[in-house]
Amino acid sequence: MSQPNPNPYAPPNAPIERAPELAPEAPLAREGLEGLGGWLALVGFGLIVSPLRLLIFTLQTYAPLVRDGSLRAIATPQSPDFHPALAAIVVIEALANVFCFAFGIWLIVLFFQKSRRFPPRYVALAAFSVAIIIADALALGSLGIGSPWDAETVREFSRSLITLLVWGPYMFMSKRVKNTFVH
Repeated sequence: MSQPNPNPYAPPNAPIERAPELAPEAPLAREGLEGLGGWLALVGFGLIVSPLRLLIFTLQTYAPLVRDGSLRAIATPQSPDFHPALAAIVVIEALANVFCFAFGIWLIVLFFQKSRRFPPRYVALAAFSVAIIIADALALGSLGIGSPWDAETVREFSRSLITLLVWGPYMFMSKRVKNTFVH
């Protein structure tokens, strides 16, 4: 047995054992489908079309209200058509549409980046769309102005609800979604 060397900077007396070489880590293997094909292509198409549809709807709905002075009439206290609650609803609707438009554009970016943040945010926007339609109809109904559930509202509600009920579970259960949105 060799004596311990009092000099901590001296070379060792015993041979040095080399550590075994470690194999480089292989990327995690993912089973199943991946990529933006299959049903995700349909989601992608809807993502691209949705902000365009919303922009057209918003311009067709709110531009005439501004142009013909209707919005000013319901928002100005001196006007005989003054209705502060209705003015607030119109402004909140417009802001919700702008929010959905901007969020939709952001979702398109996340979709093509294959970001892991995409699926839950897609479902959140779908749920928000359903909730805002219901809230809008209830608010208008409480004012007693016309029928809050007109044909256009029912159509938009149905479309939003179907989107949520079909694509929501798909985003959380699909192997393709799990294998694609990993960045």
